[in-house]
Amino acid sequence: GTNRDQFTFASDGISPNFTGTVDIIFNIELDMANANNTLRSSVGFRWYHNSAYGPWVRHAYIRRAGNHLKSSINFSTTIDVVANQKIQIESKAFATVNNVTCADNGVEFIIKRRL
Repeated sequence: GTNRDQFTFASDGISPNFTGTVDIIFNIELDMANANNTLRSSVGFRWYHNSAYGPWVRHAYIRRAGNHLKSSINFSTTIDVVANQKIQIESKAFATVNNVTCADNGVEFIIKRRL
């Protein structure tokens, strides 16, 4: 079963309707095909909740050489949460990032209540 009724969903985050512990699973597919002359890019992601945040997660550069234009980043973690405070995913450019995109169906952001 799902526990959707235990969360409030918004375009800028997911808020638990309880104080407790959750598992976060985040996956994103990255595409540099529209990056014009950028030779390589590196982006990172982390979770943010109630003024706390996780470490930046990033993989090796996406390199244009050899037509290697796609990459993915994923992480999973367990955190303690506060009711009605959004859990968000933040992004950051660590190296030249020019039009690194993600398809509409290329993101998976799952939060599960840990009982």
